[in-house]
Amino acid sequence: MALFPCSGSVSRALAVLESASGFVDVDTLVRAAGITLPNLRRNVRECTGTTLVKLLQDSGLDRARLWLSSDREARSVEQIARACGFGRGESFVRAYRRRFGETPTQTRMRIFAPD
Repeated sequence: MALFPCSGSVSRALAVLESASGFVDVDTLVRAAGITLPNLRRNVRECTGTTLVKLLQDSGLDRARLWLSSDREARSVEQIARACGFGRGESFVRAYRRRFGETPTQTRMRIFAPD
């Protein structure tokens, strides 16, 4: 949710993030926004109150949580981490725990826990 009315460039970048089925890199967002990287960084900060890097990370973590919560997802936590743009599994686990208060494995285990 935007703190301030979003510029068209940020709206276009957010639409790409929301419709993506995997990792979205900064270059893709810059192309979608139609402005330079410094301008996109500034506009994202003004519109959302967060940084572009944090926006990308949160998008990846949200996607990972969705996948980890699915009983149809067969990829390992490490594979999901890479698909969400995390190069190292340890950094993914730390970021995931900070955002959701549990590890990716704990999220996955709830899917298979008896009711």
